[in-house]
Amino acid sequence: MNVKEYRAAYAAELAESGPEQGEAAPAELHKVAMQTSLGTDDRLNALRKTAVDPEDFEDLLPDYLELLGDEGSNPDLRMAALDQLKIAEFQGPHFDAYRASFLDCLRRVTNSRHRKLRAEALEVLAVEKDPFVHSALLDGLKDKAKALVSSNKAIQLLSHDDHSAARDVVWDTFESLSHLAKEEAIRLLASDPESKTLLERLLRDKSQRSSLRQICATGLRELDSLAFATAVRDIIDDEAEYNEIQATCLSTLANFRTSDSGQEDRDIVDRARRLFTRSRSTNLRRSIRRFLDRA
Repeated sequence: MNVKEYRAAYAAELAESGPEQGEAAPAELHKVAMQTSLGTDDRLNALRKTAVDPEDFEDLLPDYLELLGDEGSNPDLRMAALDQLKIAEFQGPHFDAYRASFLDCLRRVTNSRHRKLRAEALEVLAVEKDPFVHSALLDGLKDKAKALVSSNKAIQLLSHDDHSAARDVVWDTFESLSHLAKEEAIRLLASDPESKTLLERLLRDKSQRSSLRQICATGLRELDSLAFATAVRDIIDDEAEYNEIQATCLSTLANFRTSDSGQEDRDIVDRARRLFTRSRSTNLRRSIRRFLDRA
């Protein structure tokens, strides 16, 4: 066994042993993780097993930040370094001295050619309500050439922050969005009273995907229960309507039922009974039974 083979074998043994083998384990594991002459698997194993304790921040975190920001390093290693930094971030005040460097590093990583790493960096920054990422995500929605992630992921990330600016952009781009992005957009807009007309239109539109219409049903019920009830009456009477949409509307009504809504919804109850009689769908009939049991 030559020196290189011995070092690789030792690294693998050390990484497998875990930090519980002694007080020196975190430091020794860190040496292995940062040893560029070793294989990626051994380095990953050591990096993931290194305990991230505040007393070791000074030794560990600068190296993790350097590795994370190094576009030439293996993306799996960089992702593992990010995971360690996220663990450290949860240590509260102990991480404060590194927070600015961490966020700055993440902003650089948002331009990484590695999609998964880029998305993870954006996720952390979005949760932090970072102005840089907010602006970058909005720019990507306006101009696909500037997009750092897919439009549906961008809208999902924007939901972590104040919705006002995002709502305006989503409204302007809604019709051009992908199906998945439209679903995320409706989730974002569902708390905006001005979205009521849009949600009702999409809920009634049989050309839309069922998944989108189902999201609209829940959103409209929260925004305007009377408008939702009116839509439900038409939907359950429509013999050309899809069974899953009828079931969703009745389930949404049942789940949001209030103590006095039984009297208010007698008309819908009667319509649901007629639907039960004519329907041959086992799933729809099951949903109708659940609705009627709560009526």
